[in-house]
Amino acid sequence: MSKISREDIHLINTYSNWTTESLSAILRRHVYPDRQQWKLFLQLFIITLGVGFTVAGIVFFFAYNWNGLHRFLKLGIVESLVVLSLILTLISGQKIVVRKIIGTAAPALVGVLLLVYGQVYQTSALEYEFFLQWVLFISIWVFVSGFPHLWLLFLMLVHITIIFYMEQAQKNSSPSAVYALLSGLYNAAYFLNILLLKWRKAKIPLWFLQCVAIGTAIFATMGISNGIHHEPDIVFALLCIGTLIVYAFGVDYGLRQKSSFLLSLISLSVIIIIASIMLKISESQSMILVTGLFIILSVTAVIKMLSALQNRKENG
Repeated sequence: MSKISREDIHLINTYSNWTTESLSAILRRHVYPDRQQWKLFLQLFIITLGVGFTVAGIVFFFAYNWNGLHRFLKLGIVESLVVLSLILTLISGQKIVVRKIIGTAAPALVGVLLLVYGQVYQTSALEYEFFLQWVLFISIWVFVSGFPHLWLLFLMLVHITIIFYMEQAQKNSSPSAVYALLSGLYNAAYFLNILLLKWRKAKIPLWFLQCVAIGTAIFATMGISNGIHHEPDIVFALLCIGTLIVYAFGVDYGLRQKSSFLLSLISLSVIIIIASIMLKISESQSMILVTGLFIILSVTAVIKMLSALQNRKENG
């Protein structure tokens, strides 16, 4: 029997006569982490931290000893570490989570390998070309592994690639273009994961969806706020329309799922955008005061709305 989830408990509570004490006891038993789960979390956290420090140590090793190493030794060390990471990942005697954490080091080391290769042979590649190659080389590994931490690393690499590409290859592009592309990247990732949850019943952790949603909201808000204070163009208009559609979907999805996080994120983004419009109209002291009052009242209203939603969720 699969472990009962928080949503299952609240659904049962909606159509039962459970008391508050009974509901709390069931949540503590089936949902809230116990001592063993905290111990497992700390073990995985320490392993992840160790892998991260190991990769960082390898980078600093090459930086410090660069001139004293032969070029074949430089490439051989990194290639051996990549192969070793892959072998440790495929060893069946380890826990799956541990194998995946170690496997995350392999794509990270691929970036180190590309960097060392570029320095040894002086390829003079631009930054966006380096990160694009990194993305392409690890794409298959990322999609096959199904490990959320690796997906997040992949998203960050694509994110950095877009920024460098717009700075180095598209210097005359609209200021809103970077924000539009980054917002579109995180939007696409979020919707893809929602579809996987719905159709493929994939196990996607909540923290990953929340990280992707935060990325969407940040760059949509930054793009629109920046475009408000500059000359509007077609990219800015498309960003506004796309954000409006995504936020409408997000509010509908958040209400159906009773997701306080998603609703609060969208509400905060809208408040910031409206405040930017108000400051665009006028930057006088009176408008700054009105904007401050608007933010205070809006945040208060959002908190009250989310509290009411949470109470309805708990009481059915």
